[in-house]
Amino acid sequence: MFREIKLEPIVPHDGPLEFAWDSDTGTFSGRDADRVQALVDEANARGMVTGHPYPTVYDITDPARTPSELAVVLGRYWTLTGELAAAYPAIAADDAPEGALH
Repeated sequence: MFREIKLEPIVPHDGPLEFAWDSDTGTFSGRDADRVQALVDEANARGMVTGHPYPTVYDITDPARTPSELAVVLGRYWTLTGELAAAYPAIAADDAPEGALH
């Protein structure tokens, strides 16, 4: 499925992220496609990403085709909206790091 996505940065020194994503083919296009691909490649190489609530570790296998994995990869630096926000994996209270907010 093809989507156009624009995300605002969590930190003020970074800019918005704008790209198009086709989850069926696992491809990115648009202004920031190379940046998104680099983040996806790094996550794939590591096989994991630390995300919210910190320091939760999420296994990564194919973020270019899996909305929940792409949400974790991008949610580290940008405020997620729409489908990516809804796809962010929920963790059970028993699995939350000590002091994590629910």
